[in-house]
Amino acid sequence: MTDTNILKGRLLRMEAALADPEVRVSEDVLKTILHVDFAEIGKSGTVYSRDDIIAALLVETQMPPYDIENFSVASLSETIAIATYTIPATKGRSASIRSSVWVMEDGIWLLRFHQGTPTE
Repeated sequence: MTDTNILKGRLLRMEAALADPEVRVSEDVLKTILHVDFAEIGKSGTVYSRDDIIAALLVETQMPPYDIENFSVASLSETIAIATYTIPATKGRSASIRSSVWVMEDGIWLLRFHQGTPTE
């Protein structure tokens, strides 16, 4: 397995964890995944901080897990990677294209930035 495939597998597992309802309601786990300076641009264009996202996820109710499709990773350096993927439309959720910037700090990959764009 190449280093790229190892990185792709690792980041896919972390993105999938963020889709897991049990992870999404665990502040401790979220803090191990989201960088302290994490930012997300929501579909409205609003920029959310790590604290904003954690607070929203902790009160989220009945968000079903979602499938990640077309997952790809581009390594920008040894410590920075961008992941892109799609989420298919399901009942109550429109399809979207997503991108995440991951940074490695002290040997740990952390989600630094995320954006999801709804598709038609």
